[in-house]
Amino acid sequence: MPLANFGFLLPEYVRSDVGFQVSLAPVNPAPGAQFSHKVPGDFFEVPLSLSFVVTTNATVASRDVRVSVQDGDGKTVATIPVAALQTASTAAQYNFSLAATNILSTGGGSQQSIMFPMVMQSGYRLVTTIVNWQAGDQISTIGLVLQQYETGLLEIPTTRRAGVAEGVIGAVSVGGSGELVSVVPSLSVSPVPSAPAPAPTAPAPAPSPPAPAGTQYPLYTAPAPAPAVYIPLPSAPTPVYIPIPSELSSAPTPTPTLEPQ
Repeated sequence: MPLANFGFLLPEYVRSDVGFQVSLAPVNPAPGAQFSHKVPGDFFEVPLSLSFVVTTNATVASRDVRVSVQDGDGKTVATIPVAALQTASTAAQYNFSLAATNILSTGGGSQQSIMFPMVMQSGYRLVTTIVNWQAGDQISTIGLVLQQYETGLLEIPTTRRAGVAEGVIGAVSVGGSGELVSVVPSLSVSPVPSAPAPAPTAPAPAPSPPAPAGTQYPLYTAPAPAPAVYIPLPSAPTPVYIPIPSELSSAPTPTPTLEPQ
């Protein structure tokens, strides 16, 4: 069951989005004690369903049955109620399910309620917090189904059965609270054989001289254009009349003028 189906994902250090579904039958708490399940350090868990029977003693008081989630500091972060109170000297079956969509009393001393769509981190607790709980009241016939997601195993087994067979996953139920305690065996480290003494090696050759740096030439820069110089053009020559010989022969001969003496 990928958690993305419920609209939330695991943190990046949790090794897989698809975990192991486990069904537990915790030990009944002592009379007057309430149920408590602690998430072990090796897992994050999503509670799928929780069922139990509450038998009340003759003390006249209405018991208000609730299931809560507490963080690692014992602070209650969520609480789920039921549809009806339970009176003295009665027995009632309670069923909390992630698949349930409403809270109702099904009759015949049985009640149905929803379950938290929540990823419970290591150290969180799933507990009953029953109001007006009496010393002679008893919780029994507990059934708990969880989806577990490994957080720190070096290798994720393909199935939970294979993980138990390989000794990397284990679980025992201890105490009267029905608390699940995960057992992960310590990893033994084999000694690493010492490496043989290194054989003598020939002296390293002298480093070769560095290659000469290549000649660098400056980039070509076009010269700045010379300033323009004004050179005036020569003026047109004045035409000169030169007579041709025919004109000279036809010209009249001038008559000499005699001056009186």
